[in-house]
Amino acid sequence: MGLGSILSDTLRLIVTADPDLMEIVALTFKVSGVALLFSSLLGIPLGAFLGLKRFIGRRLLISLLYTGMGFPPV
Repeated sequence: MGLGSILSDTLRLIVTADPDLMEIVALTFKVSGVALLFSSLLGIPLGAFLGLKRFIGRRLLISLLYTGMGFPPV
């Protein structure tokens, strides 16, 4: 199976709105939306707290958060 046939099959599935493909895309959007909702509900208040309040261990916590953001997501 060459690259040309793979691309033409892919385009056909998208243009014809294949039901299986649409189900997969819908599930992907649902999972991403739920993840965004939960992470926002948790992250925004905690980020505001971390940015506005001074407390013991704040610098350590910020360092740990930056370290975590440096790790690859996979």
